[in-house]
This record gives sequence, C-alpha cells and structure tokens, in this order.
Amino acid sequence: MPGPAPTVDIDQAAKLRATTDLSLADIAAIQKVTPQAIHKQLQSLDGKAMLDKYKQERADCLAGLQAEIIASVDAATINKARLGERMVAVGVLYDKERLERNQATEIVDHNLIIGIAHNLGAIRSQIEDADVVDVEDASE
Repeated sequence: MPGPAPTVDIDQAAKLRATTDLSLADIAAIQKVTPQAIHKQLQSLDGKAMLDKYKQERADCLAGLQAEIIASVDAATINKARLGERMVAVGVLYDKERLERNQATEIVDHNLIIGIAHNLGAIRSQIEDADVVDVEDASE
C-alpha cells in the first residue's frame, strides 16, 4: 500500500519560481512531486497572496534579478553601450561597492559638523547658566 502523497511546499515553490529561472518540472523534482501539482498550487494563490509572497521575498527576488543581469553582461555588451551609459554604470557600481564595504558614499564636511556641535554646546551652556524669570511673579 503506497504511503501518503507528497505535499507541495507552496512557500518554497513560490519563492523558487519568483527568484530563479527553474521550470515547474525542476521545482517538482526538488519537492519530489509532479509538475502538475506545483502548477495547481501556484495557480491557487490569488493575486494578493502572490503579492504578499513577493513582498516577503522581494530582497531575494531583486538579488536574483541582479545576479541574472550581471551574468548577462560581457565585454561585447559593455562595448555596445554609449560612453555616457558606461560612465554612469561605473559611478553607480562604485557607490554600491562602497556601500557594501560600509564606506562613505558622499563627502561630508567634518569641520562644519564639529563647528555646529561646538556651537550647540556653547548655546546649551548659556541656557543652563541663564537666570530664569517667572513672568507671573515679575508682574506683581
């Protein structure tokens, strides 16, 4: 007597479908179910459920697309781009690299910040040292 039929892991199936180029047959093989079972379960998700799944997995979806786009870029593709497009791409990639390395991506005038902090300290001291006058008491 055969055991219970394997069930589809809908979360995994939706994530794999959204973040990879795996076919239904590939996903079915991973889950040890039929491609029809995967298709049926994915069809059962309504638009809102698919949107919710996408929102939960958005970072993974975007990372998958980035990897796919990067893999598609070769020297010939780069050379086909206009010089301005290549320069913008270099700038964007430079900024993203620095973000990934936790390095600054913009110039900050540290002297200005130090000056503002010093001025705030002086103002705070003046406020603390000021004589407080109660307006109601002064009018009597």
